[in-house]
Amino acid sequence: MKANISSGDKATKVGGIFNSEHKAKATFDILNNDENFVKQSIRLIPPHDQHYDEKVEPEDKKIAKTMLKSHLVFAVVGLVVGVIIASILFLLEFEFLQQHILETYVSISILCTFVGVLIAGAFSLRPDHDDLINNIREATRSGLWAIVVHTDSHEEMEKAKDLMQPHAVSISTTL
Repeated sequence: MKANISSGDKATKVGGIFNSEHKAKATFDILNNDENFVKQSIRLIPPHDQHYDEKVEPEDKKIAKTMLKSHLVFAVVGLVVGVIIASILFLLEFEFLQQHILETYVSISILCTFVGVLIAGAFSLRPDHDDLINNIREATRSGLWAIVVHTDSHEEMEKAKDLMQPHAVSISTTL
């Protein structure tokens, strides 16, 4: 059994900004008619949409589960690494550590556990989403239309970009 602790299995998002309803709906229809995309993965966002965030990031519960899972996995890995480091230091027979065995194991294990949790937090941030989210937010506030396509592969992402390119004012993607 393979544990995937990153945020998404090669899933990416493509966001296009359109300066007219006609161009946005035409592109939306083109994407919907393409067999490479699942219709539920394509979201049309009208100007001034107060719920654009739900269309850009609809998987909030999945994100929370992934974050919890990654933090737990990295914490356990940190704990194990801490115990290994403390054991190595104990085997090197430092006099101070020999006298304070329990304190050595506890302190090093706690530090390594915290480092593991910090690393999990760094993986969970997903700064690559910021550009797309900010572009969609600014576009909807400015009265522009947007389309977000949730893709499962790099090939689908490229296909979505190619289909949006003729009509879009700008295109943003996530990694």
